[in-house]
Amino acid sequence: MVNYRIIERPAFDVLGKKGWIAEQDGFGRVWETCRAEGVFAIFETLTGWQRGAHTNGETLGISRVEADPTNREFDYMVAVEVPPGVTHPDLEHYQTATFPEANHSLIGMFSKCRRISGDQPELSNNLSYTPN
Repeated sequence: MVNYRIIERPAFDVLGKKGWIAEQDGFGRVWETCRAEGVFAIFETLTGWQRGAHTNGETLGISRVEADPTNREFDYMVAVEVPPGVTHPDLEHYQTATFPEANHSLIGMFSKCRRISGDQPELSNNLSYTPN
């Protein structure tokens, strides 16, 4: 039996570097690209490696679930949770997303959050999600 619980999370902002996943090893490639481009140094400057207030994560891997589960190509973002309005001189090369308040399931076996309801923002340049 899988242990889980439903929790409500407030809205939160993330900032990161987006990559395209088209094959199984694409995840590692995105993380290696971030390492090579100094993305983690920017993350450290922004957060001091403090866990996000809402995600409780130091570094996040975010993917968008497609309506067609057989579609195995999608955007993937390596990101950190940031306070609204965060600034840094190098941020023009990064993407942002605001995740709205939503219900999540916490899976005890993995201790990770997975969205089960609520709208999902696109992972695109300088996006701020605005609910309809």
